[in-house]
This record gives sequence, C-alpha cells and structure tokens, in this order.
Amino acid sequence: MTFHTLIIGTSKSKNLDGYYFEAKEKFWGLIHRAGLTSRQYRPEEYRLLQAEGIGFAELAFHHQLLGESDEATVYSQDHQLNEDIEVIRKGIPELQKFILQSGAKRMVFNGKSAISAFFEFDECGDVASLSSQFARHKQWEYGLCTTWKGIDVYLLPNLSATASAEWKKHNGEAHWMNFWNSIKPKQKEPVPAMKKEKPSLTPTQKLWAGLILFMFCIIAGLVYILITKDLIKN
Repeated sequence: MTFHTLIIGTSKSKNLDGYYFEAKEKFWGLIHRAGLTSRQYRPEEYRLLQAEGIGFAELAFHHQLLGESDEATVYSQDHQLNEDIEVIRKGIPELQKFILQSGAKRMVFNGKSAISAFFEFDECGDVASLSSQFARHKQWEYGLCTTWKGIDVYLLPNLSATASAEWKKHNGEAHWMNFWNSIKPKQKEPVPAMKKEKPSLTPTQKLWAGLILFMFCIIAGLVYILITKDLIKN
C-alpha cells in the first residue's frame, strides 16, 4: 500500500491494534474537524485513514503489531523504550525501508523525541537514548523543518498526555490543524462563464461598411427629393 503522508511516533499507544487511543481527541478529533474524515474515527479504525493515503509507522518498527508476543507488549511509553534502546536501533532501519517503499511525499513526526532518534541514527548510525536533544541541536521548529530522501519532514507537538506542557506552550492544536488543512484536497472553483465577445471588423470590412452606409444615405436622399418634388407639383 502506498501513502502520501506518514505519521511517525515512537511506538503504538497501547497493546492494541490501533493508534492514539489516549490522544484520540487531539488526533482523531482534530483530523475530523479539519474535514479530512466524514466523522471522528475510533483509534482502531486507522485503516480507514490508510485507505485515504495517510499511514502510520513508528521507530519500534518491528514491534508495530503489538500483542504478537510478550516482548512486544512493553513498549507503550517512551521511558520503556529507553530501557531497551536496542528496539529503536533495530526498528529505525526497517522503518526507513518502509518509508521509501510507501512512496510518501511527507513524514510527520509526533514530537521531538521521535524525530531526534530517527535523524540521529540516520546521521550517526546509532542512537544513544530517546530524547529531544538532537532536534534542539538542529534548532528545528514545529512545522516543515527539513527533508529526507526528497520527502518533506514535519515536526509537530507530541500528542501524548505526558507532553501536555509542551502542547500548551506551543499551541499544539493549531500546529496539527494547520497541517491537516494544508494537505486537504483543494475544492475546484467553478469555472466562470465565458463572455461572448462581439466580433470585430477588419479595416477592409470597416471601409466597405462605411461606403455602403454612404451610398445608402445618398440613395435615400435622392428618393426623398423625388418624392417631395412630385408632391409639390401636385
């Protein structure tokens, strides 16, 4: 399946087949309010959004189907991933392959920790820990901040409740809404009715029209003289 947009976090929200359970109002609510969905989808209905070209992925890529094993159930929070950073080191190369195969035009990172780990690994071949340090070093601001392999890269405020202070400080709702609005299909404007232009005469045609009008006036004048002359005689 191909996507025009990929939403990338660190891992799935919980040990369930779905995305953004805890942040459902921030994510699913905002995308509905932006007009990209006909109703507010439930987190487990994320495949409906995939059908529209918006996909999901995470740094812990080889654990994306959480619940398949006991090992895969523990990575629901960033601090748990930090305790087993090897999951990120193994996941990012697989994630990169997936991104390139997806045909995505844009990647959206949910928070500075996710984008920091991705690009730290991409540049250095390793990631020390899950933190926002790399993004701060790059001085990336929220919004379109860089590109990767020709793909536009967006950084948006973390949807997690644990990052609520950052969300409020940087008005996370506005950033996400602006992004959703920016990728909405543009409505076609009605084509204005074509005005009928009056046919224009060429100089030659204008000359002939003038001569005909002149001759008509002469003939009309002569006719008038003849008629009035006969009336006077009578």
